[in-house]
Amino acid sequence: FYNELTDMQIQTGFRGAVNTTGITNAGQATIWGTEVETSLGLTDNLRLDLGYSYLNSNLDNYDIPASIPEFEVTVVPTAVEGDPLPLTPKNTVVASLTYLLPVAESL
Repeated sequence: FYNELTDMQIQTGFRGAVNTTGITNAGQATIWGTEVETSLGLTDNLRLDLGYSYLNSNLDNYDIPASIPEFEVTVVPTAVEGDPLPLTPKNTVVASLTYLLPVAESL
């Protein structure tokens, strides 16, 4: 998959008398990657599911909001241009094991 994002929003920190976070407009980002999934029936009642994802993300354009000195607020960006997007791991592996319990037909 390949995605070009515009008008994207990103979480930003604000440090001052009260520390908090907020959402700011981040501009543009590019995300591309691949996903692979498989399911293996190990027995009639036992199934193994596996998945792998590769993700490459890049913050292409981010106009970091200005700090506000009169309120003693400093803007703390979670990413800058050229960084991967926050909370986007490059590699993800997922595994699950499902066992189906036999239940009597009378139930």
